[in-house]
Amino acid sequence: SKTDQFVGPVINRQNRSVVQTLFGSFWNIILWPMRVAYKIVQTLFQFALTLFFSPGPPTQRQAGQEVERFITEFDNKHGVLHPRLYHGTYREAVSHAKRHLRFLLVYLHNEDDPTSVQFANNVICTNLLKVWWRITSCIGVALSRREKESVLLKV
Repeated sequence: SKTDQFVGPVINRQNRSVVQTLFGSFWNIILWPMRVAYKIVQTLFQFALTLFFSPGPPTQRQAGQEVERFITEFDNKHGVLHPRLYHGTYREAVSHAKRHLRFLLVYLHNEDDPTSVQFANNVICTNLLKVWWRITSCIGVALSRREKESVLLKV
């Protein structure tokens, strides 16, 4: 009969699970020092890369050139009917606003977004805003999302 034949050891799911767990634990114990060493080397390598190859924040001169370039491009695209913008870096504008106790308004322009263009044309470049700006003596900074200077805003 079929029940009398010996097929081999019977390994059910519970026994297989115990064997896999023991083998997995043993394997994890053996490989743990290698994983730790790999993570340490990987972290040190990434740190070294950021020290030597990170572009970092823009220098004062680069940031000033970026702001001037953006204001020129903004004037060319949207006209000169807008409030006077601060011709300097974001940090210079912040310190100027603190020193003279004035409000600082920051406009972050995104050339890729059509609503930014509409906002620039319908709000920023209006005579009403220009007059209000002059009355309140605000300091205005306009930055492009593409420029490195806008990274300082952390948005």
